[in-house]
Amino acid sequence: MVIVLVGFMGCGKTIVGHVLSQRLQVPCIDLDTEIVRSFHASIDEIFSRFGEEAFRKEESRLLKRALGSGSAVVAAGGGAFCRDENRAAIAASGAVPVFLDVPWPVLMSRLEHEATDRPKFIDAVQAEHLFRTRYPAYLEAELHLRLTGQESPSEIASRIEQQLAAVV
Repeated sequence: MVIVLVGFMGCGKTIVGHVLSQRLQVPCIDLDTEIVRSFHASIDEIFSRFGEEAFRKEESRLLKRALGSGSAVVAAGGGAFCRDENRAAIAASGAVPVFLDVPWPVLMSRLEHEATDRPKFIDAVQAEHLFRTRYPAYLEAELHLRLTGQESPSEIASRIEQQLAAVV
């Protein structure tokens, strides 16, 4: 089974993905890391040199490859699940998308402290607009974890395992 963690930047997809993959004893595939490897450039450099569309095309290609890799936990980029083609590929593969729903004020607090190499984070107003725009797509995920932002990655991984057991 492939589990795809989705949600806005700063929600914890990468760290939760690593914890969950260790617990399930499957690989963790971080799409942003794979894109950086593919381009041999940082995300910020990719956006400035090649443009967002080139980034998104590579993201979709790498997501499809990850979906066919067997059992894995995939930490998707914040915009990956917002593209119709990616949601369709996830659904067609039988993967389980899990929305890590962290409240906006918590995300904003995190992003203010770690906004480096996040080209889609320009300022608080723009980021909140992007969050509100993407939120309806995230709600299409099969599993929805409402979080406070105070949970540890291990606690979140446990909740995902519990919800998966109820679905699978």
